[in-house]
Amino acid sequence: MEFSEELKTGLDGIRDEIKNHVAAEIINATKGAITTETLKENLEKLEVEGLTIKQIVEAITKHGLKINEMDAKGKEKPETIKDTLIKVYPDIIKNVRESGGKFTFKTAVSLTSITSDSVGMFIPGFAPVQSQMNAIAPSLAPFALTADDHGVVYWTDMTTRTNNAAARSDGSAAAEQVYAWTGYSETVDNISAMVPVHKEALKHISVMENEIKTLLNDDCQVALDGYCYTGTGTAPQIGGIYTRATAFAPATYITAGGFTPIGAGLYDLVSCMAAQIMKATKYQVNKVWVNPYDALRLRLAKDADGNFLFPQYVMGNGAPMYIGNVQVIEANSVTANTLVVGDATKARLYSTGNVEIEIGYDLTGDFSKRILTILANMEASLVIRNAEVDAFLKSTDITSDIDAITKVSS
Repeated sequence: MEFSEELKTGLDGIRDEIKNHVAAEIINATKGAITTETLKENLEKLEVEGLTIKQIVEAITKHGLKINEMDAKGKEKPETIKDTLIKVYPDIIKNVRESGGKFTFKTAVSLTSITSDSVGMFIPGFAPVQSQMNAIAPSLAPFALTADDHGVVYWTDMTTRTNNAAARSDGSAAAEQVYAWTGYSETVDNISAMVPVHKEALKHISVMENEIKTLLNDDCQVALDGYCYTGTGTAPQIGGIYTRATAFAPATYITAGGFTPIGAGLYDLVSCMAAQIMKATKYQVNKVWVNPYDALRLRLAKDADGNFLFPQYVMGNGAPMYIGNVQVIEANSVTANTLVVGDATKARLYSTGNVEIEIGYDLTGDFSKRILTILANMEASLVIRNAEVDAFLKSTDITSDIDAITKVSS
């Protein structure tokens, strides 16, 4: 690539200017001991940090080629070499005077030039050890505890109801009905967790307090989910839906005229149990709670030829899956090979809605040790009214119940 005449003239001028200025300064410093001509001849061989003036000029020439390329492409020209040298010239002269002619050219710095580097991108927060997903409690009907609940939930259920209504002829007596009601109650129980923490940890690790609060909240929610399924109902545990539900009896179902399908599977068991609940009631069965492993019986069921069995009444292309109108709730808290089918609106989960977090000292000398206790507590009560407990059926052995409702082909 050819230089423009302007650039050629500029480069030649820069080289001569460097020679003349450096020579003048050295001659002045040596008080004429060296002649100008002799100094000019040797300047070409002078090395500055391993580079001769000739090599420096060659580097400047390469820079000039880049300028020409940019000019040819219509790009804005950067600051010229001459302009740059004019700016740094006072520093060059200063160094020549103070250090006997030494002037250092800066070298490029790369990542490998930085050793023992402790700076980098830091990902904030902590990755927690995994706990189970909560699915049972969120699927129940939520109700808020009142501010003055006295720790008890009361309700009244009908315990006796005869239905003798019938056609009546003129002058005859109407059939007498018998009604009776009974009052019940359920205590509000506590689910708690705590962890002792040194004040130094809270002081020096800013995220520690919030991290612990989050973990305690999650652990209480996990415990609640488990109690909502298998809680004993004896204080201080709430009663779970599995505990309160009536066990499905295949023989009773069949005797009452229940349909027995050929080659029954989990789809069939859920449908049969739902039908038994709704046969003589106004309940609308809308949930079935199963363990994720048992849910595989729905997704992976195949016939003898390896074809997937996916009944037309099942909607499962996305999440959640539905068997007819019954939503499949996969929950870790459900014991494998068991399930509950029911009308979820009849299971009322009363709670304050949030986990309450408190921080304080206990009474065993923690103040002198600067140890604080972070305590999480939540109040909850799961109410399934006695008159509505028949809205739920449970299978205590899925495999056995499926076998029991399977019609034996003739």
